[in-house]
Amino acid sequence: MRNFNLLILTLSILGSGLALSAQLPLRFMTFNIRYESSGDGLNAWAYRKDRMIAQIERQRPAVLGVQEALNGQVKDLAGALHSYEQIGGGRDDGKQAGEFSALYIDTSLFQVFQTGTFWLSQTPEKPGSMGWDAACPRIVTYARCKERLTGKFFFVFNTHFDHIGTEARRNSALLLLSKIKEIAADSPTVVMGDFNATPDQEPVQILLNGTAIKLENTSQNKGALHEGPLSTFNGFSLSNWKDQPIDYIFTSSGFTTIRHLTLAEIWDTNLFSSDHFPVIVDLNLP
Repeated sequence: MRNFNLLILTLSILGSGLALSAQLPLRFMTFNIRYESSGDGLNAWAYRKDRMIAQIERQRPAVLGVQEALNGQVKDLAGALHSYEQIGGGRDDGKQAGEFSALYIDTSLFQVFQTGTFWLSQTPEKPGSMGWDAACPRIVTYARCKERLTGKFFFVFNTHFDHIGTEARRNSALLLLSKIKEIAADSPTVVMGDFNATPDQEPVQILLNGTAIKLENTSQNKGALHEGPLSTFNGFSLSNWKDQPIDYIFTSSGFTTIRHLTLAEIWDTNLFSSDHFPVIVDLNLP
C-alpha cells in the first residue's frame, strides 16, 4: 500500500510538472536588422553583427523575424543560430535577391509544416511585384508551426511595409488581413514586423479593426507588462528616438501577453546593433 501511494504521489508531481511546462510562455522577437551598408561607418554590419547575434542568443526567442536582411546577413545569422530553421527568400525574386523578411524558428521547440511568401501588391504570387505607390517590392513570409511540448499549432507572419507609399501601406494592411484569413483561417496567429506606421496611423488601425480578421497589439493587451522605450527606431543616434513605435508584434485573439519589451541596448555611448531596436514579447498560446 505504501508503494502504491508513493507511485500515485510521483505521478501527481510529474503531471503537475508537465502542466506547468505546457504553460511556459513562448518568446517572439521582431528585428529590423538594417541592410548591410558600408556607409554606416562604425555601425556597419561587419562591426555590429556580433553585437546583434549576442543579443539574439541572450534573449533566445522561440521565433525570430528579421527585416531588411540581405543574403549575406541571412547566412551570417543562420550560421550562428544553430538550432533554428531559416525560412523565406529575397523580395526581388523569392530566392536570394533583395531584402529578406526571414523567419528563424527554433526546431527544438517546434516542427515546421507549411511555409510560404507572398508580395504586397496587386499580384501577390508574382515574385518581385511592386504594389500601388510603393518605392520597392515588399513581402510577407509565413510558417505554420507545431509546438512539440503541447501539440498546439499556430501561424506566424513576418513583413516590412513600404516606407514611402501611403497607399501601399494602407493596401498592404488590407491584403495582409485577407491573406491571413485565407492561409491561417481561424488558427492562432502571430504577426510581426516593421510596419512603418505609428499606432494612430491608418495601417495599424486597419490591422486592429479589420473585417476579415482583427489583430491585437501585444503591447496593449490587458495585463501586459511593457519594458523599455516606446520608440523602436533609433537611426543609429540617440537624437533620432521618437515617442512612438513602428515595429510591432500582433496576435489573433486568445493569446496572453506576459511581457512586452523594446530592447534598447547601446555600446560605447553611440554604437548600436541596428538602426531599430528589437521588440520582444512572451506569449501564452491559446
